[in-house]
Amino acid sequence: MFATKFVLDLNAKVATMEIAGEAAWGVALHRETVIRPLAEQPRLSAESIAEAGYQLGLSRSVLYKLLQRYRRRPQTSSLLPWKRGRKPNESLLGDEREALLNTCIDEFYLRPERPSLAALQLEVRRRFAERALAVSNYRTVRRRAEAVDARTAIRRRDGAKRA
Repeated sequence: MFATKFVLDLNAKVATMEIAGEAAWGVALHRETVIRPLAEQPRLSAESIAEAGYQLGLSRSVLYKLLQRYRRRPQTSSLLPWKRGRKPNESLLGDEREALLNTCIDEFYLRPERPSLAALQLEVRRRFAERALAVSNYRTVRRRAEAVDARTAIRRRDGAKRA
């Protein structure tokens, strides 16, 4: 049984390391060398916390959170770095709304007449209302329109020769 549990634990660590990445796993291993002795102590001194914080380059509050996580679940993966909030470039629009917005930009905004962003926003509102979808924010429409590749925009507006 012990050998089976060890193999399962080893497989879990390898899988966790592959998901987390080598850099994040290295950070977690370094944190474990510092936090494990602290977690085994029933009472912590201010000096030991300050020293651990200095070694890890973390504030006291973050160190206490890591220590709490490690005591709850004493595994290296408990000490992996975590990020709060959304991931960069993560879209909050659903697939249908995202596709409709891209269609508006492609069919309406990238025309030779060069409609303004305000006109694009009005077209987005019209098309979203036709399908009874929540309208995207003006800043979202502007960001998506500005994210269009310059060459593509010139080719669609002025022709392939000019691009």
